[in-house]
Amino acid sequence: MNYSELTKEELLIEIDNKSKAIIKMGEQLSAISNNIETFDFLLIGALNRTINISKAYTTLIRDNNFIAAAPLIRLNIDTLLRLYASMISEHDRNTFASKVMNGDLIKKMKLKGTKRDLRDDTLYLELSKVEGMEWVKNIYLGVIHLSILKNLTFFQV
Repeated sequence: MNYSELTKEELLIEIDNKSKAIIKMGEQLSAISNNIETFDFLLIGALNRTINISKAYTTLIRDNNFIAAAPLIRLNIDTLLRLYASMISEHDRNTFASKVMNGDLIKKMKLKGTKRDLRDDTLYLELSKVEGMEWVKNIYLGVIHLSILKNLTFFQV
């Protein structure tokens, strides 16, 4: 799908539909198996956060409240980075989830096979190496530093 050709409302509907698909997949997975691992609890929490943040984002954009909506992009990317950390951490996914749920900081964990901490910069750089995820680095840095606002005039905001 070429997202650049969609209208704002079509893009927002696409986000809404993806949230509904996540909910549907969760229902299907819970119907398939009762075998829940520690990581599943972390994943369910992350998906719940993503769905709710996405709903808030689409509502705010429909209300033309970009200033309030923009930081929500970072929150969803942060969730993505934390989930990705579970794949590249020194720990298996269940140990990782257990440590996170017990309060251990991800940024103090190590990248598998290295001595590098899993800080945000490590996470977005590593995720940006994955095919199709190259955009994460630029978007993450742009949202954090609000440089995406540099080309907007006062009246556009």
